[in-house]
Amino acid sequence: MNLPPENCCAIWGTRAACRRSMAFVWQYDSPRAGGPYLMDIQAWNRLRPDDTQLRAKLTSWLIDQRRAGEEWPSVTADVLSYVESQRPLRVSERIDRFFLYLSSVRLQPGMDFDLTHSDISTLDWIGAWIESQSNDQTLGFLKLLEGAGLISWNSSGSIEVTYQGFERLDAIETGVVNSRQGFVAMWFGTEMTEAYQNGFAAGISNAGFRPFRIDQKEHSNKIDDEIIAEIRKSRFVVADFTCSILLDEDGKLQPNSRGGVYYEAGFAQGIGIPVIWTVRADCLNYVHFDTRQFAHIVWNGSEDLRMSLTNRISAIIG
Repeated sequence: MNLPPENCCAIWGTRAACRRSMAFVWQYDSPRAGGPYLMDIQAWNRLRPDDTQLRAKLTSWLIDQRRAGEEWPSVTADVLSYVESQRPLRVSERIDRFFLYLSSVRLQPGMDFDLTHSDISTLDWIGAWIESQSNDQTLGFLKLLEGAGLISWNSSGSIEVTYQGFERLDAIETGVVNSRQGFVAMWFGTEMTEAYQNGFAAGISNAGFRPFRIDQKEHSNKIDDEIIAEIRKSRFVVADFTCSILLDEDGKLQPNSRGGVYYEAGFAQGIGIPVIWTVRADCLNYVHFDTRQFAHIVWNGSEDLRMSLTNRISAIIG
């Protein structure tokens, strides 16, 4: 059994802080992987050295996990199976993620990025955010942005964001940043009334946002169109996967999974709106494999939910 490296990034082989955190789990902090992560021995032994596309998609997954509030996302064999099933980012998505990176470092007019060897980590960070498979690919992508008039190169080898680039950055940041609405996707059963009122709604309100649930809106349009419209207008989506548990004909417990919640969470992710994942503790084992990899708030009661949700919103959204 091969062991992960303890002197460089396990995903990219680049410079990184590293230490073994437990028997078969290693802890890394890598600019090329977009920040900190954990990796276990099973995941390491499944990573093929020549599969740069998987490594790039895994890096995107890590960044999305951190954006969702998971400071140290954990790479396991199950995570790799999930990441392998995902399509690569489209060019338009990579451009959006480049500007999300600029937003994360709070870029201001007059700031530039040194891409010379004295600060090669900048190239690593950009490559992580745009799902790049190599530094050459990252530089090619930057040339594309230059051709689109979004960035420019100066004589010292640094890049600057143009006026058109700052317009794009503003569009990314203000598309939903000014919204005070938090969309709640959840089971509407009466069993969840108290959890919604004293947990979800109270937690969102305490964080300074306005909770919204689609069944509380008066309208005469097709419900799917209303859901899409309201998600687009929201600053974030809270997706709760609590479900009822039924007995089947053989007397076995079966979850009545909330298909609509999966759809709404997936749509929000697809258009770049942050998703906060939640589930009641007794339903955790019924969360679908495809979303089990995300950092869920696991709650037991409304008070627990309210506090955890307020803290998570404050950490992710501000």
